Amino acid sequence: MIQNIIKRVKNIRKQKYISKRSDLKFAFIGIGSHSINNLYPIINYFRLDLKYIVTNSKKNADLVDRNFSNSIGTNDLDKVLADDEVSGIFICADPSAHFNLVKKSLQANKHTFVEKPP
Repeated sequence: MIQNIIKRVKNIRKQKYISKRSDLKFAFIGIGSHSINNLYPIINYFRLDLKYIVTNSKKNADLVDRNFSNSIGTNDLDKVLADDEVSGIFICADPSAHFNLVKKSLQANKHTFVEKPP
């Protein structure tokens, strides 16, 4: 009986946590198929405010602007890192770029999540 009560309390706590909208703003580096198919839906599910999506090229940044209405597409990482509204960075880029991207993110005092290499 006590186990059922504990389970119900945990479920209620989880639902409250998931339903809260965070005031924090984030940026995401990378627009590969893994990002689009797996990570963006998770970010959307948790209702995180994804202010920027950073790409390698201006062409892809323009595509992001047209297809992700709540985010700004950009290829200017320095602008994103300098934005005081952005508290965290999700990095899902080519593994060879991870070290430099993580280093820049941490030097800018951003909370940093980096996807592991395949």
